[in-house]
Amino acid sequence: MGQPYSLAEAIAYHQAGNLEIADGIYESLLNNEPLNVQLLSLRGLVAQSLLRFEHATEFFKRANQLLPNNPSIELQLGLLHTQMGELIVANGFYQQAIEHSPNPLDPLVNYGNNLTRLHLHQEAFKVYQEALKINPSNAQIYYNIGSMFLEAMNPDNAIWYLEESVRLDPANAVAWNSLGVARTEIGALKKAQDAYQKSVELDPQ
Repeated sequence: MGQPYSLAEAIAYHQAGNLEIADGIYESLLNNEPLNVQLLSLRGLVAQSLLRFEHATEFFKRANQLLPNNPSIELQLGLLHTQMGELIVANGFYQQAIEHSPNPLDPLVNYGNNLTRLHLHQEAFKVYQEALKINPSNAQIYYNIGSMFLEAMNPDNAIWYLEESVRLDPANAVAWNSLGVARTEIGALKKAQDAYQKSVELDPQ
């Protein structure tokens, strides 16, 4: 047997999508350093990518126990439980990450997204507004708010946020399409057609 693999090599395999090879190396390294939070988190990421949710949960929870109040681990637990469809559990982790992070943009946005999925539109709007205070030029947040207002059957507000989203990111075909939907709902058919046309030009599929 040759020289043992290094962490850098394992990460290279991971980034290249060779997840089983990467996980085998992580496992070997973790056997020598069972309290290594980075290795636990990396194994959690691989397991999550492979849809092995039970294993992913175990790795991230062990990491969280070893390094409590770490917003990166809490965010990852939120993302994991969101992927598992456990939105209430996920929101608890997002709230912890928001509390413990000096720059909680990602947990705020993901928390807002889950609140929207739960049809808690007023709460979602407040959370998104907090995210915009951190990054007021984030086109994705404006898009998320616009989509939330569309779902809440409030096309007038949706239009304002979707127009801001495409102003900041004019290459977003999905946002242009959503803007077309919102404009259609208020009867602004010519403007709606313009938005749909822009969406098709950007993404003919």
